[in-house]
Amino acid sequence: MGKLDSRSVIVTGGARGLGRAISLAFAREGANIAVVDVCHGLDHIAYSLASEKQLNETVRAIKTLGQKAIGIKANVAMSTEVREMVNKTMTEFHRIDVLVNNAAVVQKQRSIVDLDEEEWDQVLSVNLKGTFLCCKHVVPYMVQQRGGKVINISSVVGREYLGHPKDAAYNVSKSAIITLTQTLAKEVAEHSINVNAVCPGAVYTPMVEEFFRTYMPTANSRRSYMNICKNRHVFKRELTAQDVANAVIWLASENACNITGQAINVDAGWSLLGTPR
Repeated sequence: MGKLDSRSVIVTGGARGLGRAISLAFAREGANIAVVDVCHGLDHIAYSLASEKQLNETVRAIKTLGQKAIGIKANVAMSTEVREMVNKTMTEFHRIDVLVNNAAVVQKQRSIVDLDEEEWDQVLSVNLKGTFLCCKHVVPYMVQQRGGKVINISSVVGREYLGHPKDAAYNVSKSAIITLTQTLAKEVAEHSINVNAVCPGAVYTPMVEEFFRTYMPTANSRRSYMNICKNRHVFKRELTAQDVANAVIWLASENACNITGQAINVDAGWSLLGTPR
């Protein structure tokens, strides 16, 4: 028996990396998952996003674990596509117990004065507007069910005093997600809906790999990442996608039934060291 037997879960950005780890963690706990990803490039984002092949592979992996799964191609920044995502999930599973807002993109590192307006808009559109739209269209079903869990993936760089230089659009989007989390938690508490955020530190994912390959092609991406861990993690060891997934599963379980409006760091102690310069 899993902690989340027969629960219906939506995981956005679920085709690879952190989203895939979260999706598989839910499957191992007995949940059925709608895996959502955009599966095509986006304007002003130069690195490669998840592919339809990766989406299908994640769905197959969930089914191998004995759980139901569907793959949905959707851009969470588009209201029409989010509504269709929700409709497909309801048609397949008849309810939505957990929403994990994980879909996100990152900008090329550059100062605020050098950041293109279009790039700013794209990052905020996916990361913040996408989280808003998914909450907007999923929460009414949770209200009808008299319960549910919303888990928004923020970042440790979204916390007060931890904004990383030259990542303004990403930092702002992740900080705003925490405020959105707290606001929604107050609005839906009367309906027994928990709303929380998880704030990861540096996790090496395919998105990070693509970021290094596209924007810093002369860097050794793994070595660069491990240097980040050495400089920012008090444990001086790698933080994994599974570490983050474990926190998400806990928040989705009844063990966290009285936790709401919180932003929980899963950062190997990064937040203890203050802002990197």
